[in-house]
Amino acid sequence: MNPSLDERIAQVLSKGGDEGTLNNWESGFIISIRNQLSLNPSRELSLKQLNWFQKIEAKVLSNDPEKWLEEWNEEKAKKLAIAVAYYDHSGYY
Repeated sequence: MNPSLDERIAQVLSKGGDEGTLNNWESGFIISIRNQLSLNPSRELSLKQLNWFQKIEAKVLSNDPEKWLEEWNEEKAKKLAIAVAYYDHSGYY
């Protein structure tokens, strides 16, 4: 397995798991490609697998909770309140 790709996969799983930024499908996908590469170290990811991994990696690495908190303001609070009120009354589906 490519050591740098192995490190990147480990970083995404660790950071994404710690921060809760990976959904179940993303986590399963990354674990699956990690297992595939572990079983066959000379194997390379397909173009689609690599594209999906890079998309997930960008999502995880761009997550910055401190920045999100710094950017929180009255306008965002009002929009959240509107959404909560709407879904509170409309129920699920």
